[in-house]
Amino acid sequence: MVSGALCLSYALAPIACGALRINAPDLPRPFRVRGLKIISPLTFIIASLIVYWSGWSVICWLFPIELLLFVAYILASKKVPTQHVSLQQQIKSTLWLVAYYILTLIISYLGSFGGKGILTSPWDVVAMGLVALLCYYWAMKTCLPKANITEAPDAD
Repeated sequence: MVSGALCLSYALAPIACGALRINAPDLPRPFRVRGLKIISPLTFIIASLIVYWSGWSVICWLFPIELLLFVAYILASKKVPTQHVSLQQQIKSTLWLVAYYILTLIISYLGSFGGKGILTSPWDVVAMGLVALLCYYWAMKTCLPKANITEAPDAD
C-alpha cells in the first residue's frame, strides 16, 4: 500500500519538471536533461502504471482521499494563499489531476489488477497509459504561465 502512495508522489516529478521547462526555461540548473520532452511523459506513464499495478485495493482508498483533500482545499478558499496565484488559476492548473484520479479509479475498478476484470489485460494497461499521456499534456497546457520562485536566503 505504501509503495503505491509513494510512487504516486514520485509520479508528479515529471509533471513538475516539464512545467518548469515551459514556465521557467531560463532558470539556472546544475545540469540539463536532454530528451526531456520524451523522458518526462514516459516516466509519468511508467509511474502511473506502477500505481495502477498496485491494484484496486490500494487505489480504492488512496485516490478518493486525494479527491477529498482537493474538495477540502476549495472549501477552505478563504485560507488559500492567493497573493501570487489566484484560486481560479490554482484550480485550472490542477483539474488535470482531478481527472487523472477519477479516470484511474474507473480503470482500476474495471481492470484486471484486483478490479472487476471487465477491462482485460492488455487493454487496461493501454487505457491507463493513454490516460497518463493525456493528463501529462493537459498538465503541460494548464501549468502556471510563469513560475513563482523565490530565492532562498544564503546560509552562512
